[in-house]
Amino acid sequence: MRGGDTVGDRIERLAKAKGLPAGSALAADLGVSYETLRRWKAGDTAPNRNRAVRIAEYLGCAPEAF
Repeated sequence: MRGGDTVGDRIERLAKAKGLPAGSALAADLGVSYETLRRWKAGDTAPNRNRAVRIAEYLGCAPEAF
């Protein structure tokens, strides 16, 4: 999933729209390392289903949003 809109991009966009932190602060709030968030943004990896559900709860959206 190189280029284009990645899971990490969508997570950051949803967080920004809600006035939540970005970058390393967002990663900490999500309970992941900044490196993990960076890999999601690069499209190298994506959160597993359980983590996606927790992130969606934090962002107030459905896991399918990203």
